[in-house]
Amino acid sequence: MPIDVRRITMSMPGKIFLLARGGIVYTFGLQAFAVPHEFISGGLFGLGMFVYYQTGILSVAIWYGLLCIPVAIIAWLSLSRRFVLYSLYGTLVT
Repeated sequence: MPIDVRRITMSMPGKIFLLARGGIVYTFGLQAFAVPHEFISGGLFGLGMFVYYQTGILSVAIWYGLLCIPVAIIAWLSLSRRFVLYSLYGTLVT
């Protein structure tokens, strides 16, 4: 019997696994390549990197977490709760 990959990836454990896997790959790439060479990625993580490079205080991960707080609050008020919880999980993994 063939494996239904779509059903597996659309389930909650499948989504959590894919979020964790993507966050780990993204973090590894940034920590191994971008941060040592002071490159900046896009989005909130890139903004966190920029603030870290300019100030030298805290770490990129802490700046990223701090910058995600207002976005998470706005998303909690305007989007689905499940989307926000998946996003917070992805942020914590990263």
